[in-house]
Amino acid sequence: MFKDRVRFNGLISFGKDNAGEAIIKQGEDSAKIIFSQRYENTPIINASINIDDASLEDEILREGYIFAITQKSESGFTIKLNQDAKTDLKFSWTSFETNTN
Repeated sequence: MFKDRVRFNGLISFGKDNAGEAIIKQGEDSAKIIFSQRYENTPIINASINIDDASLEDEILREGYIFAITQKSESGFTIKLNQDAKTDLKFSWTSFETNTN
């Protein structure tokens, strides 16, 4: 356990419960992520839409997707869209538990 500031000069690799990808399939409006190990406390979760195919970039942006992280718990969360996906949408996400002590 680190008790003070830490600096990494190289790349850092995290486990599959700290970062990953999720796909909301065409015609659906959510994706559920289940952690393989339960956190002690509900983690802080961030997500963003990834557009890997440049030919779909304008189409996806025109759709006006809004998403939220819902149903957060120690065991997982859901990425929820404001509408059904017109095409498969890939999201990247991170989750980190904070120490409040």
